[in-house]
Amino acid sequence: MKKTIIAAAVAAAVAAPAAFADVKISGLVHMSVTDVNTSTLANASDVNDNVSRIVFSGSEDLGNGMKAGFKIEDRINMDTGDAGTADGRETYAELAGDFGSLKFGRMYGPTKRVVSMAEQAGDTAIDITTMAGTNEITNDGTVYYTSPNFNGLTVTAALSGAGTANTDIGDNTDISVTYSNNGLSVGVASYSDDVTGTNDQTAVAVKYSMGDFTVAVSQQETDTTTSTEMKQATAASVSMKMGSNTIIAQYGEKELKSGTTTDGWGLAVVHSMSKQTAVYAGLRDSDVAGDLDTAVALGLKHSF
Repeated sequence: MKKTIIAAAVAAAVAAPAAFADVKISGLVHMSVTDVNTSTLANASDVNDNVSRIVFSGSEDLGNGMKAGFKIEDRINMDTGDAGTADGRETYAELAGDFGSLKFGRMYGPTKRVVSMAEQAGDTAIDITTMAGTNEITNDGTVYYTSPNFNGLTVTAALSGAGTANTDIGDNTDISVTYSNNGLSVGVASYSDDVTGTNDQTAVAVKYSMGDFTVAVSQQETDTTTSTEMKQATAASVSMKMGSNTIIAQYGEKELKSGTTTDGWGLAVVHSMSKQTAVYAGLRDSDVAGDLDTAVALGLKHSF
């Protein structure tokens, strides 16, 4: 009798993972040693986490060309050991079919995705946001629709509210149209904030890849209320892959409503040790934060 119970328990333990066969665990570990020097602070070096994350995702085939899915993503601060932060990664449930894709939750907005087309070294010392000061919006409680791909043309629309009294889904609207074909990608987007009325945005971006060479530019304009707020952000990047090495250069310029203009540039060399692991060295010089800022970084990225 005991042997029968033990055998049944072992069989159940072996069979249990089959029920979760469509659940995938993935993520990124991204660490760097950075030496920063500003005009107001003494030189400082530190070990930094760079948006390391863990992702749970899955899907189920519903038949007739339809599927259901989900994504749960959270930060992990590898430098402190904290298991989660409040920076708000993507988390959503999804229903997809011939009609396109419909998601509910927190997703990166269409305007943010268009602006990010110019980014080729995200979450590093030369992140385009550091140079161009882009204002990237991600809203909670969003309904996000992505159309089918029409010969390279895709339309996305995101509707959200503020999650507070007297606000409704659709008070914030974020819409983009993108086209991608033969190495060329073009995107235009518009974000409208009817809750506060102070953060309307438009964006346009172009990216072109030919072999191992990629160049991209983006421009984002924001309606502002004070002279210290960002009015326009322009970004450009270029990369060249040579075997296991990739050289990336990025430039950004930020214009305030007052007319003040700041800019920054960055250069990085990335060495791919495998499909999942890369090391890099980066150099940044920027005054977008209102302070002369130079930085040197050595980083390690491992995806799983």
